[in-house]
Amino acid sequence: MRRFTLIGFVFVLMGSIVVAQDAKDGAKDSGEKKAEPKWHMSGLIIKDVKEVPYVLSGQSKTTFAKMGDTLNEIFFPLLEQAEKNGMHVHSPVYFAYDGASKDRDKPFQILTGFPVHDDDKPFGKFKIRKLPAFRAATVYYTGPTSGIGEAYPKLFQSIFAKGLTPTGHHREVYMFWEGEQSPRNVIEIQIGIK
Repeated sequence: MRRFTLIGFVFVLMGSIVVAQDAKDGAKDSGEKKAEPKWHMSGLIIKDVKEVPYVLSGQSKTTFAKMGDTLNEIFFPLLEQAEKNGMHVHSPVYFAYDGASKDRDKPFQILTGFPVHDDDKPFGKFKIRKLPAFRAATVYYTGPTSGIGEAYPKLFQSIFAKGLTPTGHHREVYMFWEGEQSPRNVIEIQIGIK
């Protein structure tokens, strides 16, 4: 059961890159009372993201159309093998994307993993990698994963309004996680900028 919940979480997570239509606009246009969002996004923060020196991770080239297969190859085995090797997955969990777009069939690189200690050893097909430092336009998203797709268009609007250019690299950093529907999840979305 836990695996299916996690699979559902990851599919929602991956779908967040695809620009979602804002259903609230329909309510506003029809004169209906606009429902309060079940999620919150901070204002835009421009910052230099520090290097993460030791991340046990899996990496693959994929498309959103093939994401389920990719996660079965790298993410879930990583969690299972880490547990078997006595490692405890702790926050934050990283998803890093290079070249991802709303095109479901366009290939991009994905890396997923979590921080480990400098004396931890890799196992199987998983490696300990460094996540390099980069300049990012960042927001903190709080809420269920079902709303994160609405956060991306707003984030990109803010980036373009400031005259910034995305680099094609971005990360989602899962700072606090209770479950797919929790209003208390905290995800830092980091969009690489020039």
